[in-house]
This record gives sequence, structure tokens and C-alpha cells, in this order.
Amino acid sequence: MSEPHSSNLSPLERVFEQLDNKFVSWGASGTLLGVGISQFAAGAWKRGIFYVVGAGGLWVVIKVGKRLAPKFDEMLDWGIGEGEAWLRRTWGLSRFEQQYLQSQGYLCEEDRIEGYERTHKERIPLLEEVFVPLELS
Repeated sequence: MSEPHSSNLSPLERVFEQLDNKFVSWGASGTLLGVGISQFAAGAWKRGIFYVVGAGGLWVVIKVGKRLAPKFDEMLDWGIGEGEAWLRRTWGLSRFEQQYLQSQGYLCEEDRIEGYERTHKERIPLLEEVFVPLELS
């Protein structure tokens, strides 16, 4: 499987691509691992374990981040879109429009649905007995 061309990547994906570069990935993790091993040699076991675990954690974060970067971008785009839609709904409508839409919602709150049979967890419409009253107002 070929690597995606770098110009097609989002900024977040480019960051993780750079972090996953073998020199950086193994360099940063390798440096921490080397420091951990030197701490073991010096007899500082607790500090050595800390550095070795840190090296492994950094390597995992880089690998997982590279895989999840596209999902992060999608979630960020979704969140921004939802926030923009909320702002438009909240402040983009005039007071009259808000009241009108709210009154339309109130009209539907107490609709009675007729012509269906309710079983355990589903509703089955009785198509021969469906009646939709038509009214003009």
C-alpha cells in the first residue's frame, strides 16, 4: 500500500507524518530508550523504567496518532459544522421566525397515530385501515 502524497494530507496528518518519519520516530523513542538503558547501567532502576516506558508510550502515540489523524479531522469538521448550524439556528433567525417554528413544533406534539398495531418492540402499520384526515385551514 503506497503512502498518500503529502500535498493531499491535512495539517494534522502532516504533523503525524513528520513524527512518523523513521528518523524522528525512532530517534525520539530511541533517545529515551538509550537514556533508560544508561539509567539501568547506573543502577537507577526507577528512572530507567520511567524512560523506557516513556519511549514506548511516545512510539505508540506517534503510530496511533498517524492512524487517527483523518478521524480527528472529520470530527473537527463535524463539530465546527454543528456549531455553525447551532449559531445560525440561535441567532440567525428573527424573533418572529423562531416563534413561528416553535409554534409549528407545538402542533405536532400531541398527534395521535391511528392504524397501527403495537407488538413487543415494534409497531406494525395496518395498511388496510390507515386513515389520514385531510383538513383545510
